[in-house]
Amino acid sequence: MKIFSNHHLIAAAMVLCCLTTYAQVTQVVEGIVLDANSKKALANVNIELPTTGESFVSNGSGEFAFEFQWSQIINQPGLPPGPKLGNSRADYDTPIMIFSYGNGTDTVSISPDVNYYEVILPGTTSQATGIEYAGHAKVADMHYHVSLKSYNEGGVELKSQIEAGAVDPLLAWQRNEKKLEKQYSGKWVRPKNKSNKLYQFTQATFPHVNEGNVMLAFNSISPLEHNLADGSWLRIFSKLFKTNGSFPWLKTIGDTSELTHWENFNNDYKFITSQQKDHNGLTWQFLESGNDLATYPDKHFVVNVIEGAHALQHRNFPHKNFDKPEVWVEHLARRDGQIPRLVTEETTRLAALGKTPKANRIRRRIGETPAAIAYASDLMNQEIIDNVDSLKELNPPVYMITVGHLSFNGMLDHAPALDANGIGKVFIKRTYRIKVSDYREFVNQWKVLFFTKPGVTRFGKTLFEKLLSKDNGHRIFIDLKHTGYSARKYFYDSVMVKNPNDHIPPIFSHGAANGLSEVYYSPLVDEYALLDSKATKVLYPFGINLYNEEIARICQNDGIIGITLEQRVLGGYIDAKKRCKEIFNDLDSLKEANDPKVLAAFNDIKTKITSSDDEAMDILREDYWSLEPFMQNLFHFIDHSTKSYADAWQHFCLGSDLDGLIDPIDITPTASQYPYMRNRLKQFIPTFIELRKKKGHSPNDESDYFDGSFSIHDALDALFYDSLRDFTQKNFKK
Repeated sequence: MKIFSNHHLIAAAMVLCCLTTYAQVTQVVEGIVLDANSKKALANVNIELPTTGESFVSNGSGEFAFEFQWSQIINQPGLPPGPKLGNSRADYDTPIMIFSYGNGTDTVSISPDVNYYEVILPGTTSQATGIEYAGHAKVADMHYHVSLKSYNEGGVELKSQIEAGAVDPLLAWQRNEKKLEKQYSGKWVRPKNKSNKLYQFTQATFPHVNEGNVMLAFNSISPLEHNLADGSWLRIFSKLFKTNGSFPWLKTIGDTSELTHWENFNNDYKFITSQQKDHNGLTWQFLESGNDLATYPDKHFVVNVIEGAHALQHRNFPHKNFDKPEVWVEHLARRDGQIPRLVTEETTRLAALGKTPKANRIRRRIGETPAAIAYASDLMNQEIIDNVDSLKELNPPVYMITVGHLSFNGMLDHAPALDANGIGKVFIKRTYRIKVSDYREFVNQWKVLFFTKPGVTRFGKTLFEKLLSKDNGHRIFIDLKHTGYSARKYFYDSVMVKNPNDHIPPIFSHGAANGLSEVYYSPLVDEYALLDSKATKVLYPFGINLYNEEIARICQNDGIIGITLEQRVLGGYIDAKKRCKEIFNDLDSLKEANDPKVLAAFNDIKTKITSSDDEAMDILREDYWSLEPFMQNLFHFIDHSTKSYADAWQHFCLGSDLDGLIDPIDITPTASQYPYMRNRLKQFIPTFIELRKKKGHSPNDESDYFDGSFSIHDALDALFYDSLRDFTQKNFKK
């Protein structure tokens, strides 16, 4: 509800108390005062209640709160109907608030059905605190795919356009909402199904950046892997269970003679850098340095990052069978001048012989030639060095790379990342379990996707060294998401602490917690067995997520963790029906008990979305259930940070993975819903903390996390923007 005064006053009301008999109720009135131009909070605004003769002042965050007794004015004899402006208490039968600022005043009526007021006033510079309200608050997202869908949707045709230098500059501005359901005049948005592939609704286009006020977006350029499309069977698997990409495009990706990983990355980079930067009310620019955020605090920035170090592999890498040196030699022998003459001659004979016993003997002999293997290894290693150097020359710059991804890249072990629902889940569970199986047929078919050698190879060590070096250009930081635990441990033990005078912060850009200690890790563990056990009840117990000790290690070393919005990784699929029933029952019980926190959210929904009690309660249940996995991970992170609760929030940010072919939590199907998500978090976090304690999952009360010096508002400022802004300003420099 919006109220307009003669001075362009806007009061957006959110109901806190459900009042039945006004005269018998004490109403708590809360709100925030904002500057009309900057939307920043206004401190020290005087608020007078002429009905009661009281006055209040907005605090340093622009917030105000007071109790109001309706019995003070209800049933008073002799009062005429309607508000009257005057100087005595008797002149008011409808209570009002008078806001004094500068040389003027504005007036807002208090309603028995409205308890939270967003009041926007033309304030003064001296009063603006710099704190921004949720509806206008800035958002920073550490893992966001602006270009992935539009680039891969374009497929073979777009590849030709990029190579010809004729790209449509508005492709990343085009949104698709055919699989979104908008209810209650568009005020409540949900996905129509639980799967999001290339040709369903878009989540992270530039219009979404604008609507969600995403001021800092890490655009993750993620070339699809050869291993996901190498052969007809894998292309079918990729289309059905992951990408839904066209078969001609998947065939092109799977054929390195047509498109190497390095070429695919460079095409995607050319695509995003060709997109228009000023359109339909949004102006954005690429981040040149972290200092840009301080210099231009009100501009939208895009930071180019890479997902998957396979993007650095070009002609010298075989793109598969990285654990077989003989394959390296055979692959490179096809390229003139890159292998000694003896090896070239023997490989030529090999090609002529085909798959015969004699050919196999030659293969083994080539693979067992130390000089040939060393030569091939050197060529592959040099390709990494050369491409990292080329990467550092790009302008706009690339500042971070997620070194692992969906399949083994020959550099370091990855954490298996593929999962699905329904029939797809049954299929993937079976293939996943080849990690602990010796069923050779499955192992040969799926090994690069579901099993990798633990640790970091020679190529991985070169990768880490060259990315982090400042001798060959600016530092490109390492993101540990998608790496296996043994590779992460190598980073913690050997890279992060290598030089005590040169700090390398650990980064985990888009993940969640697995709820387990590191003692559960094994390269051969069947993580689906953990999922089926009682080892964890609400968190996703896979190595793609962080172990408890890692959370502390990252926070203690000035690192940052981006929390994903992917339902699966957050644990949203675990015992979903049972958890849903419990959550609905808990909320219904609190509502019946007139719990003020639940009533505040309930009445907010009634004010803003629907006037129906039943519909409002349905929305409240759905919203809470959708956010519950996110809150479980958020507070697990805070609890295991080993930091004070106020300091801990500085190490966590959003890393949504929107438009990364994920099924996001329903409350935030696109980035446009970030303000809605933030508002619900502010309302639901106290209830979540209370329920978690009642169920014995945590001993903490709300007061353990938040107090007068650090509020939920402060925590959400850090989570949604401040933490990633500060990290970027400190570390991303040319």
